[in-house]
Amino acid sequence: MPGTINGALTVDDCVLEPGFPTDPVYMEVLSTTTLRIDLASTAFDAFLMVADSTDTIVLSDDDGAGLGSTNSRIQATFPKGRYTLLAQAYYSNSAGAYTLSVSLAAGIQQGLRDGTVRFSTKPPRNAMTFTTKTRREP
Repeated sequence: MPGTINGALTVDDCVLEPGFPTDPVYMEVLSTTTLRIDLASTAFDAFLMVADSTDTIVLSDDDGAGLGSTNSRIQATFPKGRYTLLAQAYYSNSAGAYTLSVSLAAGIQQGLRDGTVRFSTKPPRNAMTFTTKTRREP
């Protein structure tokens, strides 16, 4: 399906905070679009963050994919711009495989193939550098 990345958190990944490996996925929204972003894993409790082009965390989710789920889901309207999706585990020292999916929100009758959204695991020119973040309380 277009808009899906299979990845894995490892100890060699980018680290925003000691013990919390993080995979950045770069997304460019070409026109204002309502998106659903899902981070799913059977290996760890998924925690998903979205940063805007100023490196500010603007959205985050833990366990929002449904009752009893440890997967993350963010559904929001994204203005035109560049964003970084940050795949992370909620608990420290967690690792394993995950799937990150970006799709148009329910009720919209078009696919990512229309060119509204592009995303990649390769950083764009002038890629963001993350140095700190606010940690959520357990």
